[in-house]
Amino acid sequence: MSGCRVIDLKGGAETQRGARLFHRYATTAADALRLLCEVRDEMKRRQDHMRDAGTRGLDVSAQWPLELVQIDKMAMLTAYGDRADVREALRLLAELLTQGRACGISVWGYVQEPSKDVVDVRELFTTRICLGVTAASHVDMVLGDGARERGALADEIPGDVRHAGIGFVIDTGSRLPVRFRAAYVDDAEIDELVGRCAIHPPPAQVLPFRPERDADGDQDGNENEGAA
Repeated sequence: MSGCRVIDLKGGAETQRGARLFHRYATTAADALRLLCEVRDEMKRRQDHMRDAGTRGLDVSAQWPLELVQIDKMAMLTAYGDRADVREALRLLAELLTQGRACGISVWGYVQEPSKDVVDVRELFTTRICLGVTAASHVDMVLGDGARERGALADEIPGDVRHAGIGFVIDTGSRLPVRFRAAYVDDAEIDELVGRCAIHPPPAQVLPFRPERDADGDQDGNENEGAA
């Protein structure tokens, strides 16, 4: 179990292009809850290992890779869905956000309206980014009290395409807002990324990266063989 898990309850309209890069992909509330349960169970498994090993955290490795959950249009999961589904989603997210960091599990959520009514677990996200918003009050909702007063003028970012990707984040050292601009990735670049990085069906025979050595120290098989 490893990789990126994506929840997109807008039917996958904006994320389908990269679907081959995802380990799990949910476009319905039922699938989203199953996905979150799967990650929660993996977190518990990692916590059991940490307890048995006497360690307080896991370093990212081949055995314990980073587990990333990305949730687009998160309000569809945390506010606007069936009431029972919303309660369960918030419960699972609260578990992951409060316990997952030491286990190598990270949750990214994307919202358009950042009020507490829409994202009840808003304060549990340790790093928050504010792009252009429509109200001054939204800045402090996202970045914390006083952020706008300290210079995070996200509500003054023009809404035209020339200013897309501009936003603010709070520097962890100084606690001051930092203005940034994220790069724009077009469809052709997404297609190129998928073509280069998506996991394709494995070949009929996969040769070992490091051939086994026999008792005499010689490599098994023909010395000219190699992995393609």
